[in-house]
Amino acid sequence: MKTIQPINLFYNGKNVSGSIFELYCINDNLINAAEFYYSIRMSDDQPNGTIISSGNIVMTGEDYTNNWNTNDDVYNWAASKLSLTITGNYVPPTTK
Repeated sequence: MKTIQPINLFYNGKNVSGSIFELYCINDNLINAAEFYYSIRMSDDQPNGTIISSGNIVMTGEDYTNNWNTNDDVYNWAASKLSLTITGNYVPPTTK
């Protein structure tokens, strides 16, 4: 998970601020395409934040062959496609 520059999204009848970005690979054909699940979360009292937006994004063709080197590369690719700005790594709060 990554922290992002906060973005305002409409959620549950009000505007809220999302500042956490999550990305998981859900399918990779190991040839020329991979599909990712993403979520944008707000920083609140829920573990890892409440999901306020989510969806899937597909990497194909040159993006797949040029951007599949590290997790950070894929996060940066997805953030650019979603118009997000990554600001760092997300460190979940410790629970007592």
